[in-house]
Amino acid sequence: MDKTSIIRALAFLLGVALFLLVVWGAFRAVSDSREIKKNQENDAATLDADTSLALVIDALEDNWRKRVDYRFGVAQDPLNMSRTIIGYTYNRAGFREMEEDTEFRLSATVIDDNPKAIIKYQGKSHVVKTGDLIGDGYYVQRIGAKSAVLIKGGQTIYLENKALPAPPDEMVPVNEGQEQY
Repeated sequence: MDKTSIIRALAFLLGVALFLLVVWGAFRAVSDSREIKKNQENDAATLDADTSLALVIDALEDNWRKRVDYRFGVAQDPLNMSRTIIGYTYNRAGFREMEEDTEFRLSATVIDDNPKAIIKYQGKSHVVKTGDLIGDGYYVQRIGAKSAVLIKGGQTIYLENKALPAPPDEMVPVNEGQEQY
């Protein structure tokens, strides 16, 4: 036996040992992963076992709670015209409805969480909501999309949006050189 054949035999044995070590490591990894998978299927994951999952869930719940608890509000009612227009006076010159002094007229309604209506009575526009009083004690019972109901001493008044009377057929000058019907 010469030296080269001994080296080849040792190299072969070392190669076989290395191959067996790799096969054993792969077998061990596969069996360990099967055992881990089997244990995971039998054991439910809990937040006590996974602290990072618990932190993520807590942060999401806090964020959701903040969103649910958020409230939006305004200090004053934006539709209350008495605070918006100060010192406003009604100029009676020009076109005027004949029934304006004695009857109610529903001009507009705003339907949301707190419905409001603009009701014209005795030459003034009143911005009211359900439960308000208007004029000589008329109680606003209900406000609908195009209607309102007022009550006073057993008398019920149903108001509906009506179109204003058409303007006269004659032309009314607006500015020099421009005319409008």
